[in-house]
Amino acid sequence: IVDSFKAGNSGLFGYIGVKDRAYELEDGTFIYWDDDEETFADTRQAAEINKALTETIVEPAIDALGVPVTCANYTFNRTGFDSFDESVFTALYEGDIVSYAMKEKPEAYDLRIALRAERGFDHEAAIGNFYKALKPYLSGTAEAIVFEESGESLPDISDVWYSISSPTVVSTATLDFEDGIRWYRNVYIEVMPGVFMTSDIADFVLEEGDITFKQIGTCADLQKRLDEAYYALPVDAEENKNGGYTVHDQRHEKRVVLDDPASPLYEIQMSERVLERLDSYGKMAVYVRMERDDGLPLMTALAPDDNSYSVYYVLTGSEDGPRYESISPGALFYFGTHHMVGLDESESGDGPDESAGSLGSSGGDGAGSPVSEGSDDTESGGAHGTFSGN
Repeated sequence: IVDSFKAGNSGLFGYIGVKDRAYELEDGTFIYWDDDEETFADTRQAAEINKALTETIVEPAIDALGVPVTCANYTFNRTGFDSFDESVFTALYEGDIVSYAMKEKPEAYDLRIALRAERGFDHEAAIGNFYKALKPYLSGTAEAIVFEESGESLPDISDVWYSISSPTVVSTATLDFEDGIRWYRNVYIEVMPGVFMTSDIADFVLEEGDITFKQIGTCADLQKRLDEAYYALPVDAEENKNGGYTVHDQRHEKRVVLDDPASPLYEIQMSERVLERLDSYGKMAVYVRMERDDGLPLMTALAPDDNSYSVYYVLTGSEDGPRYESISPGALFYFGTHHMVGLDESESGDGPDESAGSLGSSGGDGAGSPVSEGSDDTESGGAHGTFSGN
């Protein structure tokens, strides 16, 4: 042994809590200690085993697909740590890779393939056969990406991750060698004129009418809620549950003013089959895209806590997207812009505008069905997903 070090991922304060270790030997190979499993593994036969697995098990399964395929740079039993990223094996390999793989079940790492949905080719059945060919020998997961039919060559997927948010992707499949295949299909429905959504839930495709935008009033109604929540925030700092103090920035800095009070305000409504597939937080993961000519961004209004409403961009325009969003029934959306006003500016006023109607009232053109005062339908708010705060 010529060196030893912690094998793991570094956090803010270094490799705290990492108990796995790697030992470098004088011949350049490594021994890896997995503290959870209390096992040793090494890199001595890694190149030989990876080569045999590729040539004897994976490549024949790829060839059996019968169509052009690109593949990422996969390996097996790779640690993936930032301090020690190596392919390691515990059992001695003695030349019979089929028996070795059936017994040891090496874990696939970055095994991703891409193909095209060619006319007359059942790509889902072909990927199912690919999965069956690999399942007896591997553990972990692999991924298949199906691109739309075109005359272009397949893209290099080695360093690029694709999902159903990519407009040229027909579907993706997660091949879990223990639990089966999970399909994600790029099928959009129109939830209102010019706005489309597709499910990012495994094995669940949205159907027309599953999600709709129903007008429940105008942005004047939302402005009233924004103002009420803003002025309800305390002037002074409050003691929080951790024993410190919280100053509510919205109250002490700026409030949201919507630029077009007459703009329609919409509430998301969901079918029973969608409601049955919501996650434990009461939300559904989707991708959203727009095809509109007005150039207005799509916004959502959130009530993160205590009705402290705020607004976030969903899409800045039709050229932006598709974008990920986590939506819930009763979430509020509108098309328009806004600006921020400080307390010392003339537009800030002395309190909420009492002239605006409540959400669901008849105030504004085209208001929809009433929503009762204090209803959870409007207080649940929307979700801003990974792109909030643009």
